[in-house]
Parts: sequence; C-alpha cells; structure tokens
Amino acid sequence: MVYRRGELIEIIDGTHPTAPRWPAYAHQGLIMLSAVAIAVETENGLPGWLRLALFGFEIFVLCTFAAEYLLRLWAAKNRWGYATSFWGIVDLVSVLPLFFVLSSNWT
Repeated sequence: MVYRRGELIEIIDGTHPTAPRWPAYAHQGLIMLSAVAIAVETENGLPGWLRLALFGFEIFVLCTFAAEYLLRLWAAKNRWGYATSFWGIVDLVSVLPLFFVLSSNWT
C-alpha cells in the first residue's frame, strides 16, 4: 500500500487507521531495550565482547532514531514548526550523541 507523506507520522506513532501498528511497537521496544543496554553497560567487569555488542546496539538505536527524526522532519507540514516544537527538540537532542560518537575525536 502506498501512503502519502503526511500519513507517515501517523504510521510512526501507531495512530493511522489502516496501517499496521508494528512500527510504533518497534520504536517503543527500542527505547526500552536502549535503556536496558545503558544500564547493563554501567556494570563493572563486563567482557569486552559484551561491551562491543552493547556499543554496536547503541549505534544502531541512534541511527534508527536519526532516521525517524529525518522522516518526521520530511513528513511534517510545517518543518520549521516541527523542528522548533517541544517534541522536535526532544527528538533532535536524542540523536545528537550520534554525531559525537561518529566524530574522530570521540574516545
């Protein structure tokens, strides 16, 4: 099925009347799993492979959230309005760590 640009936000939020709800459930699941991963990562003595796996998962989550932010920005009727709204700023702040992680100065 083909959806209009304006319907994408409803699909992401799980409020579209005919689209499946799994994108919204997947998004909520990623938020919860990310919180668990961050909590586990604070434990001392984790094996190196687990630290690497958690770091990879965090990068995956950040990339997913960055893609969601860009999709919401693209689909918004008033892009500047979304970008400067409370939730737009929250979404932007949630993906800013990705730029720090991907910079060559991050250690």
